[in-house]
Amino acid sequence: MTVRDRIRRLGRTTIEVQAEELLEESGADGADRIGEVADRAEVTVYGRVISVTLPPKSSIPALFAELWDGSGSVDLVFIGRRRIAGVVPGATMRARGRVSGRHRTPRIYNPVYELIPS
Repeated sequence: MTVRDRIRRLGRTTIEVQAEELLEESGADGADRIGEVADRAEVTVYGRVISVTLPPKSSIPALFAELWDGSGSVDLVFIGRRRIAGVVPGATMRARGRVSGRHRTPRIYNPVYELIPS
């Protein structure tokens, strides 16, 4: 990192710096930017899990992991799962699947995924 880069980062928030770093990582990985994915497109996304939620036990078992890459977020929905080892907030992962954009946040159901060591 050059002195110019350090000075440029001084006036920015932590979130802005993290977003830039994640965008660089996902670009180097060859992944699609989450903020630019189209409905029904087959995509590969890369980012950091920012939340993991479960619907009530009375509904269908599913695990929702919100993945953020700095340009936007996508919900990874794992139907039939209540827990996946390693899929926790802060984890970095790559996921591949078809986007369903019928919700506020785009979703990928039962994606093929890979946890990336930090």
